[in-house]
Parts: sequence; structure tokens; C-alpha cells
Amino acid sequence: PLPFGRSMVARRVSKRAVWLDFEEAFCRPLGPGDYVSLASRFDVFFLSGVPVLSLKTHNEANRFLKFIDTVYDSACAVVIQAEAEPAELLRMVDEAEGGQSLTGYGEALKESQQTFSVPKEVIMSVRKEGGSSSSSSTTFIGDTEWSSTGLVGVSLAALSAVRDVTFSKERAVSRLTEMRCAAFLVNRPRGAVLLQALEEV
Repeated sequence: PLPFGRSMVARRVSKRAVWLDFEEAFCRPLGPGDYVSLASRFDVFFLSGVPVLSLKTHNEANRFLKFIDTVYDSACAVVIQAEAEPAELLRMVDEAEGGQSLTGYGEALKESQQTFSVPKEVIMSVRKEGGSSSSSSTTFIGDTEWSSTGLVGVSLAALSAVRDVTFSKERAVSRLTEMRCAAFLVNRPRGAVLLQALEEV
């Protein structure tokens, strides 16, 4: 069980270890408090099915990065089955990498910044309905939603989330690399059981 009555389905659970799938742990609306709760209960995490992440999955990437920060700060041990090495796993989680767009929130970045021909008579209206830039009211220029980000259909919240992920990824790569070393487990008693098991393999 997680805070506020939420729950998570694990593939396997023992007294101090848990095996989670990426989809179950990061493709749902979970937050730092959920990961703190897990880290307080389990010493060792097995995580499977981690894909190469990008801005197309920036929400999932953001949750994954928060999880890594949480288990690192809690001195837990983590075994991850992923599609790539840490640097490649998160390389595309970057606004500047490959001219990516904020998929799901608007057109591609370069398309969002294209020059529009503005008619002589422009009708601006405020509708009492939420859009990608607001939850209560939305400003339209003609039939096009206006966003204070300057990007068509991209809200400030979405842009902020992407910036957070871009900023956090280097720290996550460093921590994932460090957590692969035996020295990391040696200096963290919670990982002693895993280290002993690895030495016996």
C-alpha cells in the first residue's frame, strides 16, 4: 500500500525486497511520497522493463528520476533491467537533443515556432474552459489557443516539467553509474544482502 490509499502491483515481494515493472511504477500518476514510502519499506529493488526515455515520455522519465533520487538518498540497492546503459537510457531526455517536441502538448518545436500569417481582423477571445495552458479559462486568437510559453498548445506546467527532467538527468546518470559499483553497496548496510548474493553467483 502507498500513501492516500494508492497501491502498486509488484511482480514479486519478499520481506525487504521488491520486483517492480517500469510500467507499473512510472506510467501511473505517482509522486515522490510514494517512492519514499517504498524506500522506507524495502532495502532492495529489482526494476524491469526500463525503456530508453525521451521527451515523448517526460512524465515517466520525471517519475523514474525521482525514484532514483529517492532510493539513492535512502541508501537502497537497485538492480535494473534496461534497454541501454545509463547515459544512453537518458540521453534523449533533453530539449536540445534531436530537436524534440513536447509530444502530447503540441506540434514539433520547430513547427510550433513557425511564422503564421495573421489576417487583418484578428478576434481574441477568452473561453471559460480549460486548455493546455490553463485549467479554468483559455485565451484564443482566432481558433488557435494562445500559450504564454510561446509554443502552440504547450502549457507552462508542461514546459516546466520538461525543464526539470532535462536538469535532473545528469545527476541521475551519475547516480545510476555509482550504484552499479560494489563500493556503493559496501558503504550502505541496506545493500549488504544484495552484495552477498552477488558474491555467491
